[in-house]
Order: sequence, then C-alpha cells, then structure tokens
Amino acid sequence: MFYPGEKLPHRRTELYREICDLQLGARPLAKRIHLVLDSPQERQAVLQAVALKMVQQNWVQIERAEMLTLIAPHLRHQDETVAAADFLQQMVDVSELLYEPDTEEYAFSHLSFRNYLAAQQLQQHLRQTSQHSHLFSTVWQEDHWQETILLYTSELKPAAFKTLLHQVNTGADALVALECWHNHPRHQEAALIGELPLLIEAAKTTRYQRLEEYLNAQQWRKADLETYFLMITTVGKPMGAFYSASDLETFPCEDLLKIDQLWRDASGGNFGFSAQKQIWQECGSPMSYDNDTRSQWEHFGNRVRWYKDGGKRESYDDLFSFSTYEPGHLPCSGWVFGGTFEGLFLVWSGGRVRSGEIKGVGGGGVGSLLSRPDLPSVKVQRF
Repeated sequence: MFYPGEKLPHRRTELYREICDLQLGARPLAKRIHLVLDSPQERQAVLQAVALKMVQQNWVQIERAEMLTLIAPHLRHQDETVAAADFLQQMVDVSELLYEPDTEEYAFSHLSFRNYLAAQQLQQHLRQTSQHSHLFSTVWQEDHWQETILLYTSELKPAAFKTLLHQVNTGADALVALECWHNHPRHQEAALIGELPLLIEAAKTTRYQRLEEYLNAQQWRKADLETYFLMITTVGKPMGAFYSASDLETFPCEDLLKIDQLWRDASGGNFGFSAQKQIWQECGSPMSYDNDTRSQWEHFGNRVRWYKDGGKRESYDDLFSFSTYEPGHLPCSGWVFGGTFEGLFLVWSGGRVRSGEIKGVGGGGVGSLLSRPDLPSVKVQRF
C-alpha cells in the first residue's frame, strides 16, 4: 500500500515510461553501447512479461535459473538468436532496471518499476480478453496487486474507464473502483466526475466490511491502512494525500464513530480515536506546535509509542512488531511517516512542514480530530 507523503508525481505512468525509455534506449545509445534486440520496445516487452509473472507470484526477487526460465520464451518471440543470459546481464549492467540484491538473485531496481511494467503487460492482455471487471474481484484483495491495478486503470481513456466503472458490482468491488477513480489523472473531468456519487452509493453496503475482517483477525497493519483508505477517500482525496484540518474537523460524525467503535471492539477498548483522545487530554490537549507545546507532543508520542525515547522514530513497519501494544497506539496511518521528529509534531498539530523534513504540507493534525466534541474519550489500560 502507499503511505501518506510518499506519493510520486501526479502522472506516475509518465515518469516510469520516461525512465524505461531512457534506460532501454536513449542511455545506451548515447554511450554507444550495443544492446541485444533491435529496439527499446522489444526489450521492454520481455521485461513486461517477467514483471507480470513476478506480480502474479508475489515475487520481489528470484533466483537466476528461474529468471532465465522466465526470460527465454519471451526472448525467443523477439529474436531466437539472443541468449537469455546475455539479455539478463545487459539489463543489469546497462539498463539498471534489474539488479542483483544477492548472489544469483535478481529483482527490479524499484518495486514500482516491476508494477508499472506488469501494468503495461496487463493492459495488452486485457485489451485482448476484455476481462476488465474480473480484474477487481480476483486480485485486488491481494496487497501486492494494488499499485499494478492503479497504474493500469490510470491509463484508461475516460470513456473506457467509465465503461469499466459501470461493470463494477456493489460491495468490495465498488471500493476498489472508488480508489481507482480517485487515482485517475482525469477524474475531475466532466466525463468522470459524475461517477463519484454512484461509486460511493454502491460501496456503502460493505464499506466497513474489510476493516472489520482485518480487525477481527488482529491484522493490525492491514486494518490501519484500510482505516486511512476509508478516511482519505471519504474526504475526497486519493491515497497518499494528507488530511487538512478542515477534513478532520468536518469528517462525518457517523463514519468517525463507526471506525472508532470497530477499533475499540477489536482491541478491548485499547485502540481507537477515543482511546487516543483520553491520552491526548492527559498530555495537555495540545493543538499547535511550538516551544510551549513541544513537551506535550513528545509526551503524547511516547505514551502511544509512535516513537522511541532518545529521539529515534519508529518506522511504520516497526509499529506492528511489538508483542504488546501501548493503549492508543492504533490507528496511526496518516500521522506516522517520514521526516524528523519536529516534522512529525508539525503533522500531528496540523502545521506546515518545512522542506527537507517531509515533502509537501503536513496533515490536519491529531489535535484537529481529537478535539472534536462529538468524539468521546475512553479510559484505557495496557494490553
């Protein structure tokens, strides 16, 4: 999934396309390096097939023998005289789209390159089979497919994307389509803007089903990211965006209390916004971030274990590695990510984050949410 603040440029597909064109064509040409196969498109076609297979199998890296086996049939389709080992070595040494993380192990140099190339291959396959709607229900629930599907749907023309949206059933598929809508670069155009109310209505019946399933199974990390997805899409923003203060101050009360109740029920009352509110109040109810409130934010961060004593921030993944959790520790996605401690405090308080700490503008802040009078505070005890 995408953590807040980590979103790449608005048209990620254009960025990845330019990188592939550069690494497979312009760069070796400028260096007068002869690559096997005649064109960048042929080289990319082989990598696309490999990438899709890796996404299907949820492989991040694979052994050399397996990689050569994947490459060989697609390479023969392009040029029977080229050896798979020669192609692989050039993709590592020259294109640098592949690399060796370990001896005799290969991976794409960035996971997003793998997902982009897989999306390109998927586009060709689905163009031939017309199985677009089947895409949502079969693979979206798997986390490793999500970026590939978002990249795939973001390249559909508005008319084709609209047709796809009309094929989506109610329930979980509509939630998937809703995220794709938010991430489509042309979703604010007249051809697509009218689809939003229909998608929201279609998704209502099972809007919280996936969150409830994750919570009941104590899959805390998935539940945390699902919470962020539900909240950020409710305020009309795409995954990767920040909350503004007004987003949280006006977030629908019914939805806020529903999410909070699900977290409380699954954790015996120790997780949820109402548990965080009690702790926040005990820390002095800080709102803005300045010299007067810094110690209050530090105390709050320590109490909910969002960072360690001594000035070391917990990474997002580390937040889910404890054998026991502090009260109020979750949910945290939307508040805890990147940057310095001062940057974190600014996000919690809703301040603007300076360049070099966290890119962009910080979130509306924990304070903007926890200060709401319609959100109760609940006394908690350690698990």
